[in-house]
Amino acid sequence: MTKKHEIDISIPVKNGRGFAETSKTTLKVTVSGYFEIISPEGGTWSILAKMNGNTILDVHDVKKGQKLKFSHKTGLKTKLEVEAIWSEKKDTTLKVHADVST
Repeated sequence: MTKKHEIDISIPVKNGRGFAETSKTTLKVTVSGYFEIISPEGGTWSILAKMNGNTILDVHDVKKGQKLKFSHKTGLKTKLEVEAIWSEKKDTTLKVHADVST
């Protein structure tokens, strides 16, 4: 049975760079869906996302509103790390919305 989840993530960005991580028990499921930047308005982003050290997303020149697909099979436990680099060398909060199915 497929479960759908909507997730909103906020990543603090200092001088154009941000990082966030989380760990969850996931019980060997496939996680798939898309994410999109919902804020800030300007600039472009480079996003690197890793699950348990494996790259699941490595994109550049991403703008607000672009939907980026991903799919990855998890282990029993999952550590998600996201690094974001903004084209603007300012402080902000990167806000991302994700629709995820498991």
